[in-house]
Amino acid sequence: NEELRKNYFKLKGKGRHIIFCAGMYGKNICYEYKKHEINVDCFCDNDVDKWGKKIDGIICISPKELKRDDFIVVAKEIPDDIVKELKMLGYAKITTIWEEMRALKQVMPSCIP
Repeated sequence: NEELRKNYFKLKGKGRHIIFCAGMYGKNICYEYKKHEINVDCFCDNDVDKWGKKIDGIICISPKELKRDDFIVVAKEIPDDIVKELKMLGYAKITTIWEEMRALKQVMPSCIP
């Protein structure tokens, strides 16, 4: 449903759509987004070796490059520590891969089997 899809993007607000953690879980959610034409602006990772490199065609930035209005999806099996750290640093628009997958299933049921 196109209206539900538009509302989904409206919830994200302005700012970049960032996947925090460029490992397996990050690549998986990125694949789901690309498959359904949802733009990801960049990856972000604590691993200095990934900064400035492209992962699946998308640049990876350092955590110092995050902005307050970014929408951040933490893509780790157990994301709690990173979510807590980001919130303590003042970032408000944070979710996890698990919350995001649930939201995608509700808003765009055809996205995920």
